[in-house]
Amino acid sequence: KPTGLTKLTTNQSIDSSSDSASVGGHRVEFTAATGIGTAGPIKTKITDSGSLKATTLAGVIHIQEAYGPLGVDQIRTGDDGEVTVISAAGIQVANGYTGQIIGDSITLTASGGAVGSPGAPVLLESGTDRTDTVTINATGSVFVEEQTGDLRANVIQAGESVWINVRSGGLVDAN
Repeated sequence: KPTGLTKLTTNQSIDSSSDSASVGGHRVEFTAATGIGTAGPIKTKITDSGSLKATTLAGVIHIQEAYGPLGVDQIRTGDDGEVTVISAAGIQVANGYTGQIIGDSITLTASGGAVGSPGAPVLLESGTDRTDTVTINATGSVFVEEQTGDLRANVIQAGESVWINVRSGGLVDAN
């Protein structure tokens, strides 16, 4: 199992030139100026109780967890950024963190688990433009909370329960 902190920081983008490369650790932190995974997903291998923090000033964030459930500290992109997170074993709020995901359009795919949990929903801050949408696919349950404004849902699909809380807006069909 990977252990420790892995931290990558650049004033450019963070990309991988190999489909088989991955970044692992108990905690993984990516900080970039112009995107993370702009040419394809950055694969991570984070321990089951570990956490991910990924921030970029502009551009996309595209992360694929290859090891187990992905514990989110914060995933945040700046201007006109889209966030895509894929995990074969679920996307959860990392222990001791808020589990906040900020981006204009947000796509979360948990092909072998849940997104969030009843006591710890994933916190979303999606964009407000008509083209900004939230897409969630999970084989388990979905527990998410939009922090401000409307949640413009493209698709919310779950194999089990769905719980969505929109603090100060509405749940809007983006189709």
